[in-house]
Amino acid sequence: MRVPESADAEEDARRAERAHELRECKLLFFAGFLGLPWLWFVNWFHYRRRAPPESDPLVQVYARRSLLGSIIGLVLFLVYFFTVQLTWRRWATDIMINAPARKDEF
Repeated sequence: MRVPESADAEEDARRAERAHELRECKLLFFAGFLGLPWLWFVNWFHYRRRAPPESDPLVQVYARRSLLGSIIGLVLFLVYFFTVQLTWRRWATDIMINAPARKDEF
């Protein structure tokens, strides 16, 4: 005969699941600082709809911080990209091995 699980066992399972969720969210948040801001977006996208009664409130904090980091990373990348694309002809001859001689060649 099967013995029903007690309420304590269910609460322990939920607590362990919440702790695992928080650990995973924190890991993805801090991994974004390794130059992987797309992980911040993935982290936010995955945890954006977690409600505090069923998950740890810190999960929402890390999800919002991940979204902010992702936006800042995207803006910095776009600034870098457009700066290089608009100004490379001025400094490219110093660092390129095979820089075009005329502006319309490349």
